[in-house]
Amino acid sequence: MPVSDYYFFVPDAEAAIFGDDDLVDGGTARVEADYRSAKIYSVDMTPVDEDHIIYYASVNGVIPPMAGGSVDEFYSSYYVDDTEPYEIVACNAAEVLETDYQYLPNGYVYETGHQYIFSFNLQPKEGYVFAPDCVLRINGQGLLVDYEVSNSNDPYFAYITTPTLEACTPIR
Repeated sequence: MPVSDYYFFVPDAEAAIFGDDDLVDGGTARVEADYRSAKIYSVDMTPVDEDHIIYYASVNGVIPPMAGGSVDEFYSSYYVDDTEPYEIVACNAAEVLETDYQYLPNGYVYETGHQYIFSFNLQPKEGYVFAPDCVLRINGQGLLVDYEVSNSNDPYFAYITTPTLEACTPIR
């Protein structure tokens, strides 16, 4: 594997191997590098059974921000069914600022005219992997999700984020 004129391999380079067609579990590699090129040797690659590849994942129970409502309602409402082969390992609620995000603490009350975003980190349960083209959804629908697989070559992690949502005013 050669490199361009501006890049080089360090002698202790590491690599991971994930095939697009034949997903592997525990695909690691041994690298021999001499700054200008590297040879990558696969080590301990175990094929994943077709029924252990996740092609669809959804986070359910996500409540859009309601002016006067608390972020605590969001933190207590979302879920993944226990029967699913993946789980939520982290989530965040944040206010969208001009150039950044401000993460919301417990007890925060949504304000009219403010914009918010919610994100979830998913991880497959042991023995499962995410397919490179895994479809990620929120509330089982594609309407309320701007999803992305954070790295389509990483079958052990998926990241879902909502589009920017403005706090709604409840109709009473």
